[in-house]
Amino acid sequence: MRLFRIIQNICCFLIFIPIIHCAKKSDPKKPIYSFYVVGHAYGNPNNPQLGLYKPFKESIKQLNACPNLELAFFTGDVVVFPTFDYWNQALSDLKAIDAEVHIAPGNHDKGQAFNQLVGKYNYSFHRNGDLFVVLTPEDWCIRGEGYKVLWDALHDSITGVNNIFIFTHELIWWSPDNEFKTVKINFEPHYPGRTNFKDSILPLLKNVQKPIFWFAGDIGCKPEVSPYMYHQDANVHLIGSGVGNGENDNLVMVGVNEDHQVELSFTGLKKSGFRVFEQH
Repeated sequence: MRLFRIIQNICCFLIFIPIIHCAKKSDPKKPIYSFYVVGHAYGNPNNPQLGLYKPFKESIKQLNACPNLELAFFTGDVVVFPTFDYWNQALSDLKAIDAEVHIAPGNHDKGQAFNQLVGKYNYSFHRNGDLFVVLTPEDWCIRGEGYKVLWDALHDSITGVNNIFIFTHELIWWSPDNEFKTVKINFEPHYPGRTNFKDSILPLLKNVQKPIFWFAGDIGCKPEVSPYMYHQDANVHLIGSGVGNGENDNLVMVGVNEDHQVELSFTGLKKSGFRVFEQH
């Protein structure tokens, strides 16, 4: 069985967790490559700014020094307003990142400026024996072009793949009356009343005999919402992470070692700088 390590002692999912003291890991293998995932990169909706969230921007230099960093994923709401001014500034900020940048757009991002300056909504690619899928849900559902991209990736592009990483903005597994109801997403009225995750998407994922890690970023933007979450169902790992709340801002660092083992760590951004926190 493939080893999966998450640097949190979590058996189900998280609601709100304060800053956690550091704990040492036991001799982990150095990753052959790594990437990180940032949710809600424009930050707090009550204090928006032009460009990316300042505490994240201040951490880019240190993030660039992470071992074998190759990719950076942004899981939606990169800008507070989808205008050319806001997108031009955000893209200028993203140029400071040494890694290859990918964006899974959120509800704040879509529009003419995104179409012209970024333009990608649903696509997949391979890297180092792993499969990456970037999706844009429609009303919290994976359908149309997004469903085709996901289906094709899981059926036609799976040969030789070790791990599968999927990125969206919305936590499309969430609803106010299911097992995730205690997780506080950024803006509950954004939920349209239904999602096709449980009935259509989860069975599709479970049929694939590969570890699947699904990242979403519509979480963590204010102190009153959940800063992050993790849940495992068979081979499917669901991860929520975001910035903007000012105290428990976090992103997800992902490392894949020579044995194709995946290690996740929630990495906190503090006003005083960059630090890793772990639960023990």
